[in-house]
Amino acid sequence: MNTDELKIMIDDAYRLLNSGDLDSAFTLYNKIIAVDAGNLAALNSIGFILYFRNEFAQGIEICRKTVELYPDNAYARKGLAMHLAKAGFFDEAVMSMKKAIEIRDDFVDAYHDLAYIYYEASCFEDAKKYLLEGLAKVKDQRYKALFEKFLNKLNQISGE
Repeated sequence: MNTDELKIMIDDAYRLLNSGDLDSAFTLYNKIIAVDAGNLAALNSIGFILYFRNEFAQGIEICRKTVELYPDNAYARKGLAMHLAKAGFFDEAVMSMKKAIEIRDDFVDAYHDLAYIYYEASCFEDAKKYLLEGLAKVKDQRYKALFEKFLNKLNQISGE
């Protein structure tokens, strides 16, 4: 398979993923991995799909592989953190998400998701801390509304 054919496959898989056809996207991303085992877009996307399929053990495996290949990729670290959190590995999940933020301090998704990990563990003050840090970095109004909604929920819990 040549580079152009691989690029077409990656573009097709991305379109499928964005259209919500996770099964077809998953199949195509696995074909990409068969040809290019270290394809970052495919690895990250497979991790994303596995998360939404609630296949956390397999997700941890693929995300660990991605982090090994790309230790400075914030998205790979975030994906690993989310799988770890859902599988009950709280401390390791927090560490991985903090590393994603360290790598890219403008990665607002990581702040939101770290707040969510803390929220799920009933660590509401820590959740609020990271949510406020992320909110300070948000530029997109859609994200701002999402952060503010989450912050309101945390304020209700703490009686503020």
